[in-house]
Amino acid sequence: MLALIDKKLLPVVRVQVAWTRDDNFQPPLTVGEYTFTPNLEISVQHNETTDTWCLLIANVSHVDDGLYECSILDVHEAISYDVYLQTTGT
Repeated sequence: MLALIDKKLLPVVRVQVAWTRDDNFQPPLTVGEYTFTPNLEISVQHNETTDTWCLLIANVSHVDDGLYECSILDVHEAISYDVYLQTTGT
């Protein structure tokens, strides 16, 4: 099973996009197209045509449940979007 969390960006001059998980101020999972977590199940995908950034979680399970944040850092401000992942079933 694979969880796909995506965020289509509004037209902005973007410096960086980062995905984090809201648990005890851990470092970012991804910044740009680079993954910084030791969890090999997590990766990021960027579609340049649609300007959509996807956080991919392979073999998703209940331990992955929680709040994830997509942060867009441009030259003027930082914008954040929260996404809550809740798995169902086994």
